[in-house]
Amino acid sequence: MSLLASIIGVLGNATAVLVQLSPLPTFWTIVRKKTTGSFSAQPYLFSLLSGMLWVYYGILIIHHGGIPVITISAISGAFQIFYIALYLWFGSKQQRMKTIGILILLCGAFACVVIISMQFKDKVEPVESVGIVCIISAVLSNAAPLTIMHKVIKTSSVEFMPFTLSLSLFLNGASWLSYALVIKDMYLLIPNSIGVTLGAAQLALYAFFRIRGTKKAKLQGIEVGFQQQVLPQ
Repeated sequence: MSLLASIIGVLGNATAVLVQLSPLPTFWTIVRKKTTGSFSAQPYLFSLLSGMLWVYYGILIIHHGGIPVITISAISGAFQIFYIALYLWFGSKQQRMKTIGILILLCGAFACVVIISMQFKDKVEPVESVGIVCIISAVLSNAAPLTIMHKVIKTSSVEFMPFTLSLSLFLNGASWLSYALVIKDMYLLIPNSIGVTLGAAQLALYAFFRIRGTKKAKLQGIEVGFQQQVLPQ
């Protein structure tokens, strides 16, 4: 692996860690209130599956730039396990049962991917089959940003879309997109191209509604000031 690929891989790991830290405020609220409330564990469950798949993919391409993929995917998986454990601890009995059920299904799905890829390795390269599954998993994971963007447009408020999270998602996608281009890996290239596009769209949306909100506040201030001048005291 070239020096450039190594440097970009390290940058990708750094930005990915920032993304993994982003749910901490949510879980701090859960710990403080000692309840999960209406929060869902599904994003963390599917992120765990995605992390496991990318670790396996990284192992398959270990001699072709797979180490950074393994390290960050393993770190991501560790974060998701931590978040899921907190959710199980503070969740209701119904939430715990549902979460455990989904977790078992996802672990079973991962085991099936590993077994099938090994079983048919003479007909289809494991790298190809696992890479395609990883792409599908990553594309499904990108449904969350789309949901948030829809909520921002609907409410005309960016409170549901923190700037730091949008920026870290964009930088993380850009880093891994660059890494994919350097090592010429299509299976890393496709999902991170989508990630960069969504990250850029989130930043543009944030800027639009932030500027719009500032202008609206200024106009309201001018209107209030005018009313204070003309209305009788």
